[in-house]
Amino acid sequence: MITLRKPNLVELTLSGMGIVLAWVCSNVYWGGENYRTVLQSDAKGYYAYLPAVFIYHDLQFGFFEQMDRGKYYNPDLLYEYRILFNGVSVNKYYCGMAVAQAPFFLAAHTITKATGGDADGYSRLYVVFLHIGAIVHALLGLWVLDKLLRAYGVPERARAVTLIAMAFGTHLFYYILVAPGMSHVWSFLYCTLFLYLSHGYFRAPSGGRLVVLGVLLGFIMLIRPINGLILASWPFLAGSTSALWNGLRQAFSHWRHALVASVLCALVVSIQLVLYKLGTGSFFIYSYEEEWFNWLDPHMLDILFSYKKGLFLYTPILLLATVGGLWVLAGRNPFEAITWAAFFLLITYFFSAWWSWWYGGSFSGRPYVEYLALFGILLGVGLGAIRKTAPRIAAHAVLFLLILLCQAQTMQTRYFQIHYEEMTKERYWQVFLRLDQLS
Repeated sequence: MITLRKPNLVELTLSGMGIVLAWVCSNVYWGGENYRTVLQSDAKGYYAYLPAVFIYHDLQFGFFEQMDRGKYYNPDLLYEYRILFNGVSVNKYYCGMAVAQAPFFLAAHTITKATGGDADGYSRLYVVFLHIGAIVHALLGLWVLDKLLRAYGVPERARAVTLIAMAFGTHLFYYILVAPGMSHVWSFLYCTLFLYLSHGYFRAPSGGRLVVLGVLLGFIMLIRPINGLILASWPFLAGSTSALWNGLRQAFSHWRHALVASVLCALVVSIQLVLYKLGTGSFFIYSYEEEWFNWLDPHMLDILFSYKKGLFLYTPILLLATVGGLWVLAGRNPFEAITWAAFFLLITYFFSAWWSWWYGGSFSGRPYVEYLALFGILLGVGLGAIRKTAPRIAAHAVLFLLILLCQAQTMQTRYFQIHYEEMTKERYWQVFLRLDQLS
């Protein structure tokens, strides 16, 4: 006789979030012609590798003229993701996202062909399945985050609240709903998994775990190279100087596994180089051309606090998590508090040194979405440290209000009331919570 296990609070929470996310996304984007707005800007370039390889067999992306300038032409959505290299067209963007999206694309392609649909790679079912892929990645990322929170000793109720706060109180929700084709939600899963496995490695170092981490790091970089910075989170994840050095010593003692991990990491990253070679005859291309980092002119305060695109202004729940979580960590493990802050400052320096530190058409500081698990750890640890009922209720009330604020500002951003590039102090307060003015 099979006995069904009663789901725990976190499992119920994740299930409920999955239902809500699927309902909202399907209601907003899967009906009518709204699905055509899902693939915008960078997302078009990430995705284009899939129809290029599986449908058009064209790594110079000539089908852009047929699809984007022809069949699905929309002047408001037209985006040229190709550049010229030695007279040959090449995709500006990296192919890691296409690898992550491939199972969902192939499922849509198979169903579309089997049912006699329009198997051009851009009809409705392809976009819907891509959106489903983003939801799946977000939920899996939150599931892995729960495991990470459990490893940090966060009690179940605090874990459930933390998952809800991360899903609906941060810009993760925006990138699930409005921009699922961007890399951030997908990378959120892989970065969170890297954090979780790294945390486990420093508690029980093994050669096998090194190999897995090497492959995962390569894939993270194949999606977005700058996210290779996640390797610098190891001191925080180790939790102490002794654990850090022990883990590094074990890596050297398992040198064969470390070598295999490095080689596999390089091989995964080299997928992009092979595609460049097939398309242009050259392995090495800097496809971002005139876009660079301004190392001597970072905008660290702007990327965190400005009205234009401040992370803590538009997602204040992360500021609360940072302040409260670091306070608790400093009391119980100063090494963790210091190394968390050091890693945060490091990625903030890199992100804010990019020439477009506001990252164009986006909501809040979009490059931080991948690292939301680190904020989730702080929030979970902070909530878990609250023992008395009254302070816990107060904390939950504040989180609830901040979730509502994030949802309101997400809606305002969808309707361009909060502009993606032109926000100022005056404009921000003029439209603050003015949902009655949406049109």
